[in-house]
Amino acid sequence: GRFLPSSASSRQLARTTTSSATCTTQGDIRPMATDANVSYGKVRRGHGLRLRITGPCRIVKEYSLKIDLIGPVFAGQSSLVRAVAENLLPFALTHVNTSNAGSSRTLDFVLGAKKLSHGRIKSELELLERAGDPLFVVEVSGEERGKRVAVAQFATRASAISASLSIDGSCVAPGGIPPELAALADRRRKGSSLAKAYWTLRWWMLPLGFTALCWLLASGHPAVDTRRAGPLVFRPTGDKVQRGARLDHLLPPTPKSMHAAFELGGLAAEARLFSAAGAHKDWSQPHSTAPAVEMLDGKVGDAKHDEEQTQIEKLLRRAATLVSRGADTPLTLRELELIQPHLLELEQHTGLVARVRGAFNFVNLVWLVSILGIAISIGPSVTHLLKPIRQWLYRAARWLLRHVIEPVVARLHSWGIIELVVWAAAAAIRLDADSVFDRPTGNYIAVTSLALALGPCYAYSTFLWATRLQSSDRDAFIRITSCWAAVTLAPVAHAYQSTLLAYLSVFALYSALGFSVACYGLCWCIGFTSKRAVERVVATSALTLVIGLLLRELGPRFALSREALGVFSSPLAVVGSLTLYLGLLITSSLYYDRRSGRYLARNMLTLGALLAGAAAGFVSGQEGLANTACTFVVLWTAEKYGELHCEAKWNGWVLLLVMSIAAYRAALWMHDHPAFVASIFE
Repeated sequence: GRFLPSSASSRQLARTTTSSATCTTQGDIRPMATDANVSYGKVRRGHGLRLRITGPCRIVKEYSLKIDLIGPVFAGQSSLVRAVAENLLPFALTHVNTSNAGSSRTLDFVLGAKKLSHGRIKSELELLERAGDPLFVVEVSGEERGKRVAVAQFATRASAISASLSIDGSCVAPGGIPPELAALADRRRKGSSLAKAYWTLRWWMLPLGFTALCWLLASGHPAVDTRRAGPLVFRPTGDKVQRGARLDHLLPPTPKSMHAAFELGGLAAEARLFSAAGAHKDWSQPHSTAPAVEMLDGKVGDAKHDEEQTQIEKLLRRAATLVSRGADTPLTLRELELIQPHLLELEQHTGLVARVRGAFNFVNLVWLVSILGIAISIGPSVTHLLKPIRQWLYRAARWLLRHVIEPVVARLHSWGIIELVVWAAAAAIRLDADSVFDRPTGNYIAVTSLALALGPCYAYSTFLWATRLQSSDRDAFIRITSCWAAVTLAPVAHAYQSTLLAYLSVFALYSALGFSVACYGLCWCIGFTSKRAVERVVATSALTLVIGLLLRELGPRFALSREALGVFSSPLAVVGSLTLYLGLLITSSLYYDRRSGRYLARNMLTLGALLAGAAAGFVSGQEGLANTACTFVVLWTAEKYGELHCEAKWNGWVLLLVMSIAAYRAALWMHDHPAFVASIFE
């Protein structure tokens, strides 16, 4: 074995002891008093391999410890196992017990404490012995000053491990670590800058390509002509045609907003005036591109009546745009007149339109749940289904599986061909969302594509390439993944005007900034990853809310729409206000940073932001912002009372009673004023 010593005393110890273990100091292999032994784990009965390493070693952060196997340790295994195992190593160590005795340090941990059975350990060791019992190196590494360094290394064999399990002796092979294995371990641990750049580029090549496709489709760039490409995955069937069937064309026309209903009423009145001058209309005429107006004597009208006919046609085309049909399929006068009774049926939730839309709302809910179920279960299901198939293939054609199928799959896996196929499938589904289906249906097809891309596809690319970077910075991984998810979701949300995707995109952006939601059993934690994250989120949210207010108040003066942010207006306002006030509420606590001496300043900032938000919301007519600020004013007041109660050491039961009464009264008030709660999420 070999350890990197933490002081010069360990070098002296290396010169004065005799052992089969070795230590590397500036490239030299020197004997050291280092030992390692293995035994069966006892965390779970019949599972786990306990490894105990003793010797002088560097002291690093325990959470950064990883174990790696260098050399022909997978000899005798199939090609597929060898290919996958390379991506699994090194893996992190948890529950490491450490102890010091002079210059010697002991690392004690269990591998596979709950999942690696003792029978599997024996069978794998026997397989490795039959493959020639090769020498390999076990290395424990950790992070020191941002770099991964070797903490402990020792050479061993499968036979030595089996002997140690039987007689509870050392598992270190005699002779030390060969120079070639030591050099290989250094290369695996350190890596070159060029190799890291390649792995990073290869990791992000396909995810960023999918993101670029989403942006091209959202922008309508001529480089992506979805109509010409035709269907790639989904084939139109039944009543569907190219780009899908519109439900709006199959149901009686109805407006989607009160403004559209008001304008349709005006158009209906104008149409009556134009058709009242002795003209007669065939009310049962289907959608026509030029509705006819005939005179009572059956002759075509003069120029005056032609003008009336043209005006009616314009009115009907305008009415078609208000009910989401498009000017190319104008309404008939009969359909225009029947809009009012259809609206009455919708209000009473009776009639064809209300029932069909209600049914499709349920269908869409089932569809959304099924998308989530597919994204979550596809990986475990494939793993489960392949197990019996693999056993059957072994029985039917073991040679074919061993020498053809597994090597081919391993090559496709190592070369990234499987990765390319799964990303191509996600991209094809995204293209079909635009080329085969209309917007309402295509929205769910696009969500399917995003669920596959952001879930299994990205996870596979990460497993294939990112594991080779040897980085343990979990926060950096979450930030970069969240940024990519936000940038990928945003164009699809804009293209389909999807509020759901817009909210997911905004939450992904805030996740990159440091806002997080975590579930620990029955406990949900909502907050921030660090104090710096609180500052980033508060600053970003404040800036977002100010920009939103400026667009709303000053936008029309500079030819900018008040809804310039489009579908992102509501998510940015809701998430921005909630995270801003939540961050300020946390920092204003007496127990947040008590030693800083800035308690009063933090509370003045919080109170000022709350009052400013309430004032801006009431003045600008944004009731959601005002009500959110008022809600957090109540929470801030309750928190201050709680601090006073605790610092004064008053009875805790009284505090619980006061808070419960306040919560009871607040709940009763919100039931009496449901509009207040609804406005917070507007």
